[in-house]
Amino acid sequence: MRVTDRLSTTLAARGFDYPRQYVWLVPLVLCGTVLGVLIQRNAFSPPGIVALAGSAVVAECVLSILVGWNSHLAFVTINVVAAYIFMRHPVDMDLTPVLLITMTIAVAATASARASLLATAAAVATLALSHFANHQVRNLYIAGVLFAWLAGYMMLTQLRLLQQERVTQASRSAEAAGDERRRIAREVHDVVAHSLSITLLHLTGARRALQEDRDIDDAIDALADAERIGRQAMNDIRRTVGLLDTGPSTIAPEPNIGDITDLVADFQRAGLPVAYACAGNTELVTAATGLGLYRIAQESLANVAKHSPGSRTDVAVTISPVAVELSIGNHPCATSESAGGSGLDGMRRRAQLLGGTLTAGPDGSGWLVHSVLPLRLGESDCPLGLVGPQ
Repeated sequence: MRVTDRLSTTLAARGFDYPRQYVWLVPLVLCGTVLGVLIQRNAFSPPGIVALAGSAVVAECVLSILVGWNSHLAFVTINVVAAYIFMRHPVDMDLTPVLLITMTIAVAATASARASLLATAAAVATLALSHFANHQVRNLYIAGVLFAWLAGYMMLTQLRLLQQERVTQASRSAEAAGDERRRIAREVHDVVAHSLSITLLHLTGARRALQEDRDIDDAIDALADAERIGRQAMNDIRRTVGLLDTGPSTIAPEPNIGDITDLVADFQRAGLPVAYACAGNTELVTAATGLGLYRIAQESLANVAKHSPGSRTDVAVTISPVAVELSIGNHPCATSESAGGSGLDGMRRRAQLLGGTLTAGPDGSGWLVHSVLPLRLGESDCPLGLVGPQ
């Protein structure tokens, strides 16, 4: 450890991590003041009680710089006694009160309120017991000591507030990082579930075409679609996981309500009987709400392909001036989330973050997912982290 760091390190270990310039300012001012006091009193030769008092202050400063020694009791005692000795030999324009003022502000900024008040009282008592030709000057010095305590206490208060802000900021950063990881996990889950569901449907179609119909052309078409969906999924996963990288990444548009048509078409090409209807003005739907609708529809259709691939599915979007409704129902077979799945929880979480609701369950003849999301006109983005570059 460098010598210049020891005093700062000692104070920082006690919770007073002031800038090094502030820490060094106190011993430098004390040493300079003592030098001026000794010059005023011609106390260098021969050495007397005044020179010894000055030497004690300088020695204390040197020890604090060289070894990081910092004792408030010794610091206050040495400076108060030295100041009293100096003022027992009065001179015009005495610099001794600067010693007490510097001591007071240093203790107030690095000690408890009780300790700093005791040090301030000692400094005031020393000034009160000293002999000044002009009492107004003495009162001015006492006011300076009191102001020094106030300045030091304000420094300590600001330091504590800054430290609390650092803790709060670190907590917020950790929370934001956790929210972003969960968001990316949901995106990866949605992409993987969607792509694997469609790919499996295409592979099933290809197998049946070869096994039952001996139709090579249909099998090739199904395998080609499966390959296309797989490549698209890999690109989406790379783009989503790329958010975790610290380097620059390309910005791609998020899916929105208009992309639900292509989503349904992918499932239709995979052999899933899906019907889609959209009523209302899609321009009323914001980007955040559109992404939420797309992901809910994507997860719901992936569940249908996983649990009830042969059932008929109806997807309906109804847009009113105040809300948008999404319904995905499949009949006659009911579908459900497998044990340990997170798809339904993820859909509910998306709806809640957008201020809406989502219900999922049997509707008598099949399985129905129904979500209602409010329309927030004028929003260009979502402050909840649902929309972002991928």
